[in-house]
This record gives sequence, structure tokens and C-alpha cells, in this order.
Amino acid sequence: LVMSEPLLKEVCSVLLFEDDPDENTIKDMAMEVANQIIGNAKVLVESVKQEELLLSIPKIEESIKLEDVIEANQNLLLFKFNNDDSIWFLMSRETKKE
Repeated sequence: LVMSEPLLKEVCSVLLFEDDPDENTIKDMAMEVANQIIGNAKVLVESVKQEELLLSIPKIEESIKLEDVIEANQNLLLFKFNNDDSIWFLMSRETKKE
């Protein structure tokens, strides 16, 4: 997941009533949002695939640029919401070799 800072600040404002969150609060919120989204996705995938998925704890990668990730990984499904204040979902997909 790639989340914009303006979106995370808005989430902090709505959920924590903090209009000017500090850097640590924004990072904590990013990890919490990631946990919620990925946790729900995990349940949905497991219900369809009938197998357990193993997930790690979310990690913040501030130095990675979205454009570089897209360029390096041609097998990504990319979903974007709300233009400027957005969450980007980067999902790898399997490619079958014949």
C-alpha cells in the first residue's frame, strides 16, 4: 500500500481529532491503516482459496518512489483512489510459464 501524507493527516484528524499530527503519529496511522486493509483482504482471500496466508508486520519504506516500484515490477496490478489524497494498492500477480 502506498498512502499519501495528506490522506494520512486527514485520517488522523478524523480518527484521532489531531489536526496537526507529528511524524510519529502519521507513521503509526499508516501502519494501522495498512493492518486494517491487509487484514480484511487476508480474510477474503483465505475464504476463497481455503488456505492460510502468512503476513508480516507492515513496514514503512519512505525512500522508495512509487514510480520506481512500478517500473521494476511489470506484474503489478495498480489501483488508485481519489487522485491527490490517495491510497495506491500494489498487488503482484502470478504469471504462468508454459
